[in-house]
Amino acid sequence: MSWNNNLYAYAQDRGGTYFHGAASGWSTVCGWDATLLLEHQGRPMPVSCVVTDAGRYNAIYAAQVQLSCELERDYTLEIGPKTAVRQGLNTVLSQLDRGAERLGQDVDLHRDYGFPEVTGGRRIKTDDPEFTGMVLRDLDLRTCLLEHPKYALRVYKNAPSFFSTGIHVVTARTELGGVNDDWDLGGEPDVLLMSREEQQKWVDARIRTSFAPRLDALIELAKAAQRAVTTWRMPIKRD
Repeated sequence: MSWNNNLYAYAQDRGGTYFHGAASGWSTVCGWDATLLLEHQGRPMPVSCVVTDAGRYNAIYAAQVQLSCELERDYTLEIGPKTAVRQGLNTVLSQLDRGAERLGQDVDLHRDYGFPEVTGGRRIKTDDPEFTGMVLRDLDLRTCLLEHPKYALRVYKNAPSFFSTGIHVVTARTELGGVNDDWDLGGEPDVLLMSREEQQKWVDARIRTSFAPRLDALIELAKAAQRAVTTWRMPIKRD
């Protein structure tokens, strides 16, 4: 089933406000553009599907969950999905760091923030390593990242670069299809051979066993990240 069909069925069970995608002819991603608006601690929490890359014949989609939070100053954090290539690169960078230390140099090519089991194989980019180390102390956040290596996370200011605001966006995201086809967004059943009751049972079972638990986990990652970045006071940033 398409993203829209899965998300609609999910909304019937979990609640929230479902917004169907554009009608055919209005959108080139018909079937992949619905949004579900949920709420967490009084803040809106949109669940959507976005195009992360597009070619002439196909596109790469990602499911994402977003939350907002207020921080004392600008902060950015990107934690990419775990990959074998990144695992190998991080290992090499760590060895170079150790070699530089023996020579009395502090180059810091790869930082594991004290949690190599979480950061290994992931690309981590931040403008405040000290605060990021504090954020990664959150057990729920580390557990979400460990249990779902294909999930990624971003925290960034909710405004154009030249505006000042304390409001930040927390985005949990994962690609759909390809290496992440366990979301089971494959084809439709042969409805001509199924009664309405059989169709409903098929949809319910598919949502319950594949789509729902994966979306639940993505939502939990966004919630854990929001909590982690607001638990600690931000350290004084030294120029």
